[in-house]
Amino acid sequence: MANFDDKKGVSSASGAGSTDDEAAGRVAETHRTEAHHTLAARLNNAAALRHRLGDYEGALELYQESIHARMEAISCDGSLRAGSPRQQRQTSLPSSSNEAKLLEYALERCRVVQKEEQMLRKAAAASAQQQPACLDMYPRPGSSRAAGDDTPLETALFFSTADPIEIPLREDTIHQRGANDAVDSSVTLRNMGLSHHLAGRISADKASKLFDMSLQTYASSSSSGSGTDDFMLLAETLHLSARSQIGLGNLRGASDALKRALHLWRKATISETVASSATPSSNSLDETSSPSQVGTPLELGAADGLSLLGRVRFLAGDLEGSLKMAREALGLRRSALGDHHVIVAATLYNIGVALRELGRTDEATEHVRWFVNHPEISIETKYRPHLADALHTLGLLCLERTETTAAVEIFTRCVEVRRGAHGTAQQSLVGDVLQLGRVLHDIGRYEDAMIQYRSALVIERGLARQQKHYKDTQQPLPQGEEPLLQREQNQEEGLALLQPGESEGLAAVLCSVAQVHQALGEHSQALLCYLDVLRIACSLFGPDDKFVMSLLSTIGNLRLETGDTRGALEDFAESERILRRVAHRASEEGARRRPQQEGSADGDSGPVIVVLSLLQGTGVNFHLHAAAA
Repeated sequence: MANFDDKKGVSSASGAGSTDDEAAGRVAETHRTEAHHTLAARLNNAAALRHRLGDYEGALELYQESIHARMEAISCDGSLRAGSPRQQRQTSLPSSSNEAKLLEYALERCRVVQKEEQMLRKAAAASAQQQPACLDMYPRPGSSRAAGDDTPLETALFFSTADPIEIPLREDTIHQRGANDAVDSSVTLRNMGLSHHLAGRISADKASKLFDMSLQTYASSSSSGSGTDDFMLLAETLHLSARSQIGLGNLRGASDALKRALHLWRKATISETVASSATPSSNSLDETSSPSQVGTPLELGAADGLSLLGRVRFLAGDLEGSLKMAREALGLRRSALGDHHVIVAATLYNIGVALRELGRTDEATEHVRWFVNHPEISIETKYRPHLADALHTLGLLCLERTETTAAVEIFTRCVEVRRGAHGTAQQSLVGDVLQLGRVLHDIGRYEDAMIQYRSALVIERGLARQQKHYKDTQQPLPQGEEPLLQREQNQEEGLALLQPGESEGLAAVLCSVAQVHQALGEHSQALLCYLDVLRIACSLFGPDDKFVMSLLSTIGNLRLETGDTRGALEDFAESERILRRVAHRASEEGARRRPQQEGSADGDSGPVIVVLSLLQGTGVNFHLHAAAA
């Protein structure tokens, strides 16, 4: 009996010790959970500040660490809910000393991140005043910005702004944490997608996938309800996902995402209206508020979605649909901001761009001129990139209205504004300079045109060196100086054959320089320019290209002017051989596509007729490659 009692006493003592150990383990696990939740939030917020400072790579590192910290917190929460944290985590954390070390690490990392967050917040506040503004503006005619081909920094300036979201530091119960974990993870994934999106086109696919993951994670949250904030967060994430789809060229996917976003904005408006009517004080607004402020965020969010959908339809060629979306966005923005806000002016500009494409030149000019003459836009330096784009569009409209003198003045101002813009993308600048040169060229001011063309040459050579540096080193260039041209795979070998400072854009400018030399009767100088263009074209497009064929004919004409008859005949003969090969290849392709039809249209007389027409000095500006700049 005594032995039994002794054993029972030993067993009881052992059970009490085990209970104490489990209690201590639960306390340690609870501390670790809280520490990792706090660490995850602080890491997300520090990453958001890095993002605002333009350090997207640094932001992504902290976002990833935030995700890992939250996963660790979720794991601890799961053990606590199971009721025996020690047993469930025995394989990975076999001793209490390990628990203490992990807790100490999390707390120390929190302190380090908190200090970094404080410094970053000060830096972000200081740099916010120096950052160029973002305005939602359609791409100017001839710009590749809509597809993300310009630098990410330049592209971002012409979309509605989007900021990363910070996560509040909560003191949740274990059940609240479980509900908030999915929401916080969704926010961090959304922020990661935004950093990838702004890091460049190469990351657009990653951005799109992260936005999808964010939406799925939020949908899995038990706390994701039907409140206004829920609808707004989901709508904003869908909006960002649509922007990534535009960068990937998936206009259908972008359109679908925006339609879902607009549906959510409507649901958010209904939810807000119901909540406002249920609030006793909703009938008596305080002195500091106004009726328009109640719906402003919802109106502006829906307007951003409509405007982006209008951009998608514009890119897809649905100009009437684009115009309709832009006008709906204008109505919402006017209601929320008034008639004279810069965002309203930018929306009027978008309507002008759509009207121009529809051939309604006079109406388009009126809308674009409203933006150009807006007092804030014409004075504030932060709007210079946008003003330069609008001036370029207005200059083109003046040319269409045959107002050449006004066009020269506007393009001259455009170049001046672009040069003075902070962080100017050189690709946009060279387009402005080259367009000014062409207008001067067309009205016979050849010397002035040559000045602009030579300026464009300098810029193009710089851009080509940047691209070659990127290809040779595979190292990213400083922000705002990234390679600007996206090449097809079949052009990679051609790029390797180019000399430093050479590019397709350079060839286009050289064509213009050569034409000025021709107009001035300087045939030898024109010939040298065209020979450089011929070498670049052969490297980029191969010897059997229609542009190469037309160049050879032009060069042959110049050789005749300089007395080199033999060289001219050789060039004409090679041009005809290329034309025959191109015609034969086209005939074979046509025969494969339409076996019932014979490709006899390109008979023996075809090449002769075409070559004779080329001998009339048609030039090269008509060709797609020459117009690339």
